[in-house]
Amino acid sequence: MQPLIRIFLERLPTTINNMEETLKSSDWLAMARYAHQIKGTAGSFGYGSLTNKASQLEKCLKADDIQTATQIYKDIKCYVLGVE
Repeated sequence: MQPLIRIFLERLPTTINNMEETLKSSDWLAMARYAHQIKGTAGSFGYGSLTNKASQLEKCLKADDIQTATQIYKDIKCYVLGVE
């Protein structure tokens, strides 16, 4: 399991950067897909806080609450990359 976790963590910054691009282009469907991916994978590997944030992001995007979704994305970005 450790090799899979390592791969997930190594790829996570790229996923966050891809999410940044979807945010800039207002591609909410793609952003929701990334959130769904993170939610499932982070949950499988025991990253509960990240799972919860990704779940919240996905829900906000499905509800067209873009303002809240944007803030949650920023929280995820800070959590993963340590930057705002």
